[in-house]
Amino acid sequence: MTAGAVPVAPPRPKKLKWLLGVCLFLLLGGAFLWWQHGRRVQVTYITLPASQGSIVNTINATGTIEPVKSVNLGFKNSGIIKAIYVKPGDVVKAGQVLASQDTTDLEAQLAQARANLNSALANLQELEAGPLPTDIAQAEANVEAARAAYNNAQATVERNQALYEAGALSKAELDSAITNRDSAAAKLRQAEAALEALKNGSRPEDIAAARAQVEAARVQVTLAQSNLDSAQLRAPWDGIVSAVNGEVGYRVGSSTDNTSSSFITMITPALQLRAQVNEADINKVKIGQKVTFTVNAVPGREMSGQVAWIAPQAETVSNVQLYDVVISIDEGLPLKAGMTASVDVIIARKDNVLTVPRAALSFASSYQNSSSKNGSPANSTAAGSFGSAAGQRGGQGGTSSGGGTGTGKSEVSAEEPGASRATVLVLENGRPVPRQIVTGLSDESSVEVVSGLQPGEAVIIGTSTSARSSTGTQTRSFFGPAPMQNRQPARTTQGR
Repeated sequence: MTAGAVPVAPPRPKKLKWLLGVCLFLLLGGAFLWWQHGRRVQVTYITLPASQGSIVNTINATGTIEPVKSVNLGFKNSGIIKAIYVKPGDVVKAGQVLASQDTTDLEAQLAQARANLNSALANLQELEAGPLPTDIAQAEANVEAARAAYNNAQATVERNQALYEAGALSKAELDSAITNRDSAAAKLRQAEAALEALKNGSRPEDIAAARAQVEAARVQVTLAQSNLDSAQLRAPWDGIVSAVNGEVGYRVGSSTDNTSSSFITMITPALQLRAQVNEADINKVKIGQKVTFTVNAVPGREMSGQVAWIAPQAETVSNVQLYDVVISIDEGLPLKAGMTASVDVIIARKDNVLTVPRAALSFASSYQNSSSKNGSPANSTAAGSFGSAAGQRGGQGGTSSGGGTGTGKSEVSAEEPGASRATVLVLENGRPVPRQIVTGLSDESSVEVVSGLQPGEAVIIGTSTSARSSTGTQTRSFFGPAPMQNRQPARTTQGR
């Protein structure tokens, strides 16, 4: 070190770093507090008032519009189509001719049957009338001729016998004469029998057989006439032609009532609805229940009907057991056969009852579950007020769950058959207060309140939260319980 030099103090880096750290910490802390202040959340409870309404409990199904009656028509016998008088969509009356076949062969068959009948009738009449006098005279003449022939043959035998005994005639000639005599005797007996039969008339057995032949011939005539008549295809009842499968000149087979061989298909103007109901719901469906349904072809219009009958046996569709339920529908609706329908079978209905949304029950359940898990003081307070909330309403026309008579429809202990207990959150002074209620009938959107609420009381169905930031306000809405930190008493809470 030289004389007169001034010593220089070394730098103090540790002190400088400490000062810089404190400044940075203060800066970050201030920024965090500013960010927290900007992110302060306000919770708004979404409410709906308990109101009078209708509860409709239904079973949902799908179905198809179909005619009440449908029939596939065809000719009785195979043949050539001669004429077709209708087309699909035509309205026809019972007995109206729809088409006809060529009848040449059928007419010939009818003529042959009639000829056979005339022959059988003539034979019967001959037997029933008996012999004519000329027939008897002829028979008597035949007898006389046969007798003369016999007498002549007998005389020849006698002469030949004498000659044979005298040795003037051979044995063969004698035998020939004897044979001729025996033949003449047989013819005489035959002629006498024929004469006797004519005099006695026809036998009853012959007359009965002739009558049977007449009846058989008459049946053949009827059958041939029926075949000829069936060559004209007629409408069995008033209806609409829905299909014609054939052309003039085509040969069609004999009719059977199935689609593959049908020539003309007819349906009734009256329609019905056939729905398929799952086996889990079929026991709830009863004959006479009201039904509402909609079809895609008529959007926005609800139509009605009534259960007419229920199939006793299920059909398996994709391993699911489904029962046909046929529904009679009102007349004059803008429907056509084949339209698909969405069906609601009304199994229970109540009108002019106090109702709350189903969302109010689910929100209250989620709120209480969240309260139990988080142990929030705010929710503990709310849950603690559960037992006294109804009692505090004694002066407002309500009753507590333990008794305490008031006015209105809030008697919690008076439960109807099938009723159950539930909890909703009622907004009081900007805070949710649990309220025990007795519920009755319910549907997809609403629940009947038997007791525990007054008309107009606001029940909470969800929350809406808004967060403030330096760039503006962000809003978040949902149906369900808000985070527990959003329900602290220190924050602003308001009902809607």
